[in-house]
Amino acid sequence: MASWLFGSGSAASPPTYFEIRLEHSTLRLPGADENTSYGHLNGTVVLCVDKPLYTKDIKLYLRGTHCANWKNTSTQPGRTWREVTFYSQTWNFLQASNRNTILQPDNYEFPFSISLRNTMPESVDGLDDCYIRYELTATIDAPRGAMQTSKMMKVSRTPDFLSFLEPEGIERSWPDKIVYELRIPGRAYVLGDPIQLDFQYIALRKGVYPTSIQLRLVERHTLKSTGGLGHSQHTQTRTHTRSRIRGEDTSSYEESSGTSVISEDMEEWRVSSPVLPSSQTKSCVPSCQTSIIDVEHSLDVTIMLHNPDGHFSMVSYVCCSGVLVTWSCFADCQS
Repeated sequence: MASWLFGSGSAASPPTYFEIRLEHSTLRLPGADENTSYGHLNGTVVLCVDKPLYTKDIKLYLRGTHCANWKNTSTQPGRTWREVTFYSQTWNFLQASNRNTILQPDNYEFPFSISLRNTMPESVDGLDDCYIRYELTATIDAPRGAMQTSKMMKVSRTPDFLSFLEPEGIERSWPDKIVYELRIPGRAYVLGDPIQLDFQYIALRKGVYPTSIQLRLVERHTLKSTGGLGHSQHTQTRTHTRSRIRGEDTSSYEESSGTSVISEDMEEWRVSSPVLPSSQTKSCVPSCQTSIIDVEHSLDVTIMLHNPDGHFSMVSYVCCSGVLVTWSCFADCQS
């Protein structure tokens, strides 16, 4: 939104339209498998003047800032706070001159191009106490007033799609009880779709079966801060980590559900059902790994078993860890 900032005396007549336009809303940084090391994005500063406008200069500023106002955990008391500008760039659209430039009534366009190395941090937004943001600000410097308009730009890194095409899972054996497998059909999900878990097991003893499977979608944030070591020139990176449960679902299974008898003393169960609805995956902050803030996601699974003597056994695994982005969810299952 454009705003007119008044100086001393009467301000010059503001233009009727002043805006920053971007070719795309997001600047994509190339992935590790791409041949380029830069991400590019084109844009235009648009200006509509209906009366002669006296101006000293028209500039565009790009600033990358990160801010953290994070209350630490009980093991790391206190509060971590900092606000830093880590990137800046300026465009000057008028030739340098000691005299004012008169813009006659007309429509003006000032094109620009942004190039960022793939080592730049991705945008992080959606957290209430820390962020990484890129903001564009265009200014008109007039003799008796100034006008500015701003626009946020999102920066994200292109993921490696080929590494997320195959389904993944883990296999475990619980001696004298069951052999089971947890699997997700694919490692890529559109953000907002339910995440499905396939569960298959073979009972090693009669009367052993799962009563419930609980799945939690856990989001972990890691804030990195750098400080000096005494009077030396060396620095030390300190990390502060916390986690939040973004989604949770518990599925109950009866003993007769989906059972197929393999032999007299063995049973095989296979259950496939969506376990995390779309409303829960939408609440996540996109995953990223930067030199400032890391956001990671994992699927934590807890299985409750019924034993022949009536008591229950429980086992928990972090079976899937991966990334969530604004348009896809990738779950990288680890054994």
